[in-house]
Amino acid sequence: MIHLVLNILFAIVVFLVPGAVALVRAAGSPSGRGLVFTGGGLLILSGLVNVGWAIWYFSLIVEPFGNTVAGGPLPYTGLINAYNTVRPVLVSIAVALLLFAVLSARGKVQPSAGTPTPHGHPPYQSAPGYHAAPGHPGQPYTQQAPAPPANHGHQPPQPPQAPRPEQR
Repeated sequence: MIHLVLNILFAIVVFLVPGAVALVRAAGSPSGRGLVFTGGGLLILSGLVNVGWAIWYFSLIVEPFGNTVAGGPLPYTGLINAYNTVRPVLVSIAVALLLFAVLSARGKVQPSAGTPTPHGHPPYQSAPGYHAAPGHPGQPYTQQAPAPPANHGHQPPQPPQAPRPEQR
């Protein structure tokens, strides 16, 4: 009985939980929704098949016959072989669909200047009037003319003006 309970728990943890998370996350994804919904659905289907298989196998094969039938093959051999073939194919297709969804979403998202990158830091930008150091990733080295001297709020000297007639 512990074997059955552990099989069901591992089927839930390994397939049903990631499938449910994929379905929930697909609702807010910018692209690849169909791939994520299909991959998550296949993971949930695989988890449900695993739970059903564990219950069926335990109740019809292990309980009455033990792990082997005395001197002969296990009953339902065709069904056992079909399960052992289809389940890995389902999981492989689901994982491939989720992988394609992630890769397609990555190609469409391009951060603009000033938006934080996934690690939380804004992309590197050089200060106005200056250029990036040579060899800095993503920044080409170009020689720029020096910036004009900053005024810092001071006005250049003006020639003296004669007083206006209305101010006399």
